[in-house]
Amino acid sequence: MLSWHNPWREELRKLWEPLPLHRQPALRRSRLPEALFDLDLPCCSEASECLFFIRNAAKGGWQIWESDGWLHIWRPDAPLPEGWWPESDAGEAACLRHLLSCHSAAGDATLEIIRLLKAREQGAEAWEAACGELHREFSLRLRHHLPLPAIPLPVMPIIKEGENRHVD
Repeated sequence: MLSWHNPWREELRKLWEPLPLHRQPALRRSRLPEALFDLDLPCCSEASECLFFIRNAAKGGWQIWESDGWLHIWRPDAPLPEGWWPESDAGEAACLRHLLSCHSAAGDATLEIIRLLKAREQGAEAWEAACGELHREFSLRLRHHLPLPAIPLPVMPIIKEGENRHVD
């Protein structure tokens, strides 16, 4: 599995492109668990341009807050970008998918979705590691009768053991 291009990056880039900037801003995966991206726009633009960006991004559903010269960015309640969960998965990702498909979920999944999106951008090893960590955490939750977060799975059938799938 190759690393995945997150289309949300391009969407944010289009919002700052028309602004007069001192330099190109840095857009990185956030180091905060509650944000997907960090953008250093306050360091390379005037305050009015930064505010313009924040207002336009908010119209598109982005949630933005600032600290230490960085804008921290997340997009709650938006449909997840296409391809965020690989079409074929194995190992830890398959185990996590199976666990989620077999148990009802009701809890907030924001932090877990952000964690998975960041891992998906980083590539196969990070994806498998994140899926493994979440699988262990969710198994522990189930043992303690706690709800699982409602992570939306892609609309794909789960192949149950013993099932045959024919491709014509």
